[in-house]
Amino acid sequence: MKHHYIPAMYLRQWSGLDGQLCEHKRIASKIAVHRTWPEGTGYKPDLYRINGVPDELAQEVETQYMKMLDTRAADALKKLVRGEGNSLKSTERAAWARFLVSLIFRNPEAVQTINTHMTEMWAAANESFLNPSFVGAGASEYAMKLLQEVIDSVRPITDIKTMGWRTISVAGAAVPLLTSDRPWVLSRPLDAPDAYVLIPISPSVLFLAEHTNMWSRRIRSVSPSRIVEIVNQDTIRSARTYVWGIDDRQLPLVETWIGTNPDREIITKEQREQALNIARGAVPDIWSQVDATASAAVP
Repeated sequence: MKHHYIPAMYLRQWSGLDGQLCEHKRIASKIAVHRTWPEGTGYKPDLYRINGVPDELAQEVETQYMKMLDTRAADALKKLVRGEGNSLKSTERAAWARFLVSLIFRNPEAVQTINTHMTEMWAAANESFLNPSFVGAGASEYAMKLLQEVIDSVRPITDIKTMGWRTISVAGAAVPLLTSDRPWVLSRPLDAPDAYVLIPISPSVLFLAEHTNMWSRRIRSVSPSRIVEIVNQDTIRSARTYVWGIDDRQLPLVETWIGTNPDREIITKEQREQALNIARGAVPDIWSQVDATASAAVP
């Protein structure tokens, strides 16, 4: 089953008149380029599959949790692209904030980290026979539970919800905005006064969340072409496998910069050690560090 970690409802903004977008995919040391449907890219088969449970339950994370998350965020996205962010309901703001957080944790590399982490915890708990909270399920089931718990963590969602939200048009820029499998631009802790979240939401529109209007003033003080140049470079540098656009005009930039930024650390060494102690029975509640994990991964 196709599990989209970059949902088609988001990628559809880059579709042309033929309904397709341009996919730049890193394969070994080369970039393969072709046009594809939004539903045909940004996925990995059975990424969120729960192993060791009946087939009717194995796909629940994708068919229920992720589907619901993306469907709710899609309504907010439509308004934001149209420049109607001020009309968003509280529930739509919450859905969009949760979607933004999900983009950090739902990709294959992050899911693999969570699976490996939970497998280690499972082994430690079985070794000690001390932690009853692990009884009745396998490591895969706990990993998918942790994935959902981290995405739903209150603190990063609240931080984003309470920021001021703006959409910035870069229509008229020399080239369109790109997006990637790491579309966030973020350099400060979310609760810092000068924190911001920046993400392309169409080839000509940026979404910006910030506590003040400092960044929107700075962004609007430069030309649309310069804004796109800066954002596209960061988008490409942060990408792991995919960069998407409306065409392949920026292929040389993708070939030069893709993956040159380090990936975000999902679980720190300290969190891993603390979690293993929890699994061994040193602390009774294995979910006591979920918010801490989310806060560290969303700096």
